[in-house]
Amino acid sequence: MDLLAEDMLLLLLEERSGRPLVDATQLNAALAGALVLELAMAGAIVPDGPARSGGPKISAVGGRPTDPTLAVAWDACADRPRRAGEVIKKIAGKVRQPLLERIADKGWVSKEQTKVLGVFTRTSWPEIDGRHEADLRNRLQFALLQNARPDSPHTAALISLLAACQALPKLFPDADKKSLKARAAELSEGEWAGAAVKKAIADVQAAVMVAVMVPTIVTSSGT
Repeated sequence: MDLLAEDMLLLLLEERSGRPLVDATQLNAALAGALVLELAMAGAIVPDGPARSGGPKISAVGGRPTDPTLAVAWDACADRPRRAGEVIKKIAGKVRQPLLERIADKGWVSKEQTKVLGVFTRTSWPEIDGRHEADLRNRLQFALLQNARPDSPHTAALISLLAACQALPKLFPDADKKSLKARAAELSEGEWAGAAVKKAIADVQAAVMVAVMVPTIVTSSGT
């Protein structure tokens, strides 16, 4: 099974250079959010009690996932209920490297290391087999630009996550940004998800958007 986070990471790597299309902080938060949302869609993370100041909390339920990357997210709210933003912050720095290794193992990208100034090692992940990404892009385009029903909840959730980290214009640079944003919001609220999953989507989107704004604010204040 391909995880939401795996597909998202593949889409957010530039094909030739293998470098991220978004800021590292944004990417880490988006990948962490994808893992939380995957668990919510599977019923392994559920809302815990009524909404409080700062948003509702979530709890891990059932057995610990056998998938080691999903288990990192599950563990983050297994000891006690936490807000989605807390879970994302807690695991954001732990998941990108394992996910990169996973998509390399699947043959989608290769791991390349080069020396910078003869001293520092820089790692990039250029694409070596574009078939899976091409399929993902076709599915996204079908739902976003042709106003068609997403082919699966997986695709709809992927769109909601890409919208949260403001990556859709980077993937579809020729599309109208306002239309993309409006369509992504429409799909996030569609009939494909139950009430609990819709709430999880909203919470994850909000948490990822906060992470997206942090580097933007820091950059602006430093200019």
